[in-house]
Amino acid sequence: MSKKNVALLLSLLGLVCLIYGISRALANPPHAFAQGLPAPPATWSATDLKVSGQAAASVSIAAGGSGVQHVATCISANMVSAGVGSTWCHGNVRLRNGPSGSGTPLQQWSLTVPGSNNTVGVSQCDLNVVGSPNTAMTLEFDGICSSGGTVQTVNLVGYDAS
Repeated sequence: MSKKNVALLLSLLGLVCLIYGISRALANPPHAFAQGLPAPPATWSATDLKVSGQAAASVSIAAGGSGVQHVATCISANMVSAGVGSTWCHGNVRLRNGPSGSGTPLQQWSLTVPGSNNTVGVSQCDLNVVGSPNTAMTLEFDGICSSGGTVQTVNLVGYDAS
């Protein structure tokens, strides 16, 4: 075989290898495309705001059905004392596995507003608090402040797992 034919044969062989490599790459893309991973869960959120004299701020996500568990990923709760002559106000915020007032507390935070024109709050994300199957999840203050002008807010964000 002449040198010219060998060079042509090697060129053709290189071209075949290149085509084969490209076809394999297209048929099996890199893992960076996240093939086979489940879709991210759809999130839900709930919020409530109450002013003094109303019931305590509270949000609940109803039970999701057989085998469905609520997963809290982010909470925030704030208490503002804006009334003139307001006194100290203390409140507990509870994340409950179940309905308002009676579900088992999963986590709790204590907030105290020192007098009038002050704000306190808690905000935590990157949580992964899992509730029981087919059970509501609630985030709530445990009561209202007697001082005038107090505002409470609660926000609960999460997703459902099954």
